[in-house]
Amino acid sequence: IPFDFSAGETFSSQSSGFRGIFVLQQRSFLPPAVGNWLRYNGSVFRRLPIRVMEFVSALVIVAAITLFYRNIITVNQTTVALTYLLAILAVSTFWGFTVSAFMSVVAMLAFNFYFLPSVGKFTISDPQNWAALVAFLATSLIASRLATRVRREADEAQQRRKEIERLYAFSQQLLVSGNVITLLNSIPNHIVESF
Repeated sequence: IPFDFSAGETFSSQSSGFRGIFVLQQRSFLPPAVGNWLRYNGSVFRRLPIRVMEFVSALVIVAAITLFYRNIITVNQTTVALTYLLAILAVSTFWGFTVSAFMSVVAMLAFNFYFLPSVGKFTISDPQNWAALVAFLATSLIASRLATRVRREADEAQQRRKEIERLYAFSQQLLVSGNVITLLNSIPNHIVESF
């Protein structure tokens, strides 16, 4: 896509780059009105809390997958469901369970409306499709919960590793020091530096 970011803009790493979507400059394929709207409203979008931007980005991801499979490539329902599930797992890894649960419900509704018979309605004609829809929602929620849990445990393990490294450095300093008075004077400083 021939977009480039506005000159001098910086983006938070917490938003994983999706905030940049709203401050893109106009290029050749955008009408001038759309490019002007993006530039004008870029400051408004930058002021929104990051959490709101995560929910909006989840909606954009579901819409992009839906449009891709509806307009560009025609595939079977299983491929669509697995693509939604893969996107939900990625979102749960980066943004947590709340956003991925919201995305799971939106993806389930989009899957029902656009890909399950009767297409274009929120009704399901075949009872097997009810089972597929419930299985999709349950799988996406359970998988998002597990991915969030794994990420949290990895963060906790990283934090414990850093604490152990600090304690190891502190113990090394205690062993190296030969003078008791120097050791007693350096302990409070090292504790302040470490913790």
